[in-house]
Amino acid sequence: MAKREPTPKTACEALRLCYLAIFRPDRFIAEEEADNLLLNARPPISDAPSIYEVRRGYKESLMLCLGSLAAGAIGGVGLSAAVGSHLYSAIAVVVIGAVILLWATLAVRGWEIQTYVGVTLSERVNQWLFRTLCVVGTFLTVVGSVWGIA
Repeated sequence: MAKREPTPKTACEALRLCYLAIFRPDRFIAEEEADNLLLNARPPISDAPSIYEVRRGYKESLMLCLGSLAAGAIGGVGLSAAVGSHLYSAIAVVVIGAVILLWATLAVRGWEIQTYVGVTLSERVNQWLFRTLCVVGTFLTVVGSVWGIA
């Protein structure tokens, strides 16, 4: 399979596919088979140097981290102002965030689902779920940390 552009998906479609992958795997398999037919029908894209993909990935992940950090800091300050200082609750939120981050790290699938092109729905759902768990875990860790010291 030559390098191909993934089928465009909106955020709502991505959420629906993640839901199907988790709760309705038979329906997800049917969706992926249909998408694979579309992928194989498309002409291959030109092979741009891979370093641009690496750079784009680091830029996107930095933006996700900074967004999670900012939202978590605002949430922590907001909790501190709304309910006051509750150190044990703040520690619990940090621990839950850390557990979610560890869960994402240990659950992500790599080589065993990887195709040559890396654009199948399984691979994309794997990335979407991983990134979502990382953002939520980072957000909760920062919320608890800021809440504990604010």
